[in-house]
Amino acid sequence: MNISVNGDYWIPDLLLGRLSDLNLNLNNTRVADFIDPRNRIWKKELIESIFPEDVAEKILGIPLSEVPHEDFQVWRAEASGDYTVRNAYKLLQGEENMDHLFRKCPVSELVWSELSFHQFLHDNQRDFSQWLTWVFSTSSTSQCRIFCCALWAIWGDRNARVHKKGGKSGKEMAGYVQSYITELNEVDKRRPKVTIAVKKWRKPPDRIVKINFDGAYDDRQKRSAVGIVAKDREGTVLLSCAKNHHRISSAFEAEAGVPEAAEEQAARERVREPD
Repeated sequence: MNISVNGDYWIPDLLLGRLSDLNLNLNNTRVADFIDPRNRIWKKELIESIFPEDVAEKILGIPLSEVPHEDFQVWRAEASGDYTVRNAYKLLQGEENMDHLFRKCPVSELVWSELSFHQFLHDNQRDFSQWLTWVFSTSSTSQCRIFCCALWAIWGDRNARVHKKGGKSGKEMAGYVQSYITELNEVDKRRPKVTIAVKKWRKPPDRIVKINFDGAYDDRQKRSAVGIVAKDREGTVLLSCAKNHHRISSAFEAEAGVPEAAEEQAARERVREPD
């Protein structure tokens, strides 16, 4: 249990170095000190008494393994604290990489053979990401479904072996994949058919102008947008515009304001049916 509170990167979405900036005097403290080893839960009261509220929430949101094990660092995070694709390549520099796990491992080879995908293993010219793209581009939809399920099964079995929870043989995994796909197919058969009705523009009565409008709302920036189109019976566009509105407090307010905005714009432009 050797992950350091101040020295290691262990809190998601927290800018690196921030804990040391808080002067919490935790240089010799380990993350394990904040975990109840018997119940495998965070020591909530202790954490909330030491860390600021926002940091405490991030810590308490980190899931803990049900089984105690020695701490290890999966990757050393980027300066932003975000996980990126580049981090994955660093992880691949370990004992096993993706190419070996999914293509060259004897267990995986047996899985592909049992599922009649063995022909895809003959390609050694492409790296793993290129290989995935190639398989998807040369396979049918049903084959892609089986292929993805097999990738998922191999990865799950790999994790089970790493955490010493046992593992399946290649034949067992292939059987699981086939059973799972059969179950999915049965669900698809029982799923009610949904008919999507396509709405078409309907012409208004004679000498009437039809105004169509729609709106969208951005909760984060508290702003909305409205689009307005006015047409006569022949479908001639008499007015079209789009507007942004700021300081909108809710989606309800944005939606309620759309018809009013449409009417105001139509009146301002003096939209009317031509003689």
